[in-house]
Amino acid sequence: MFFLFRSIATNERRKQKELSYQAHHDYLTGIENLFSFDKALSSFLPTASYSMLSLNIDGFKVINDNFGNQAGDTVL
Repeated sequence: MFFLFRSIATNERRKQKELSYQAHHDYLTGIENLFSFDKALSSFLPTASYSMLSLNIDGFKVINDNFGNQAGDTVL
């Protein structure tokens, strides 16, 4: 019976770790998302205010339109 509970606990820890990763990383690139960035920045600068810069990739729609979304995902 002990081994059953141990196995269940191990599976739950693995699931929690995977869910945490998914919540903090982009699905396609694996790069940390805005939530992770905000958390990290607030730990370094707890009282500072800051801004976020978002970049647009010019012409990226053309890649998706001509080569498909999978090619666009690969480019990202």
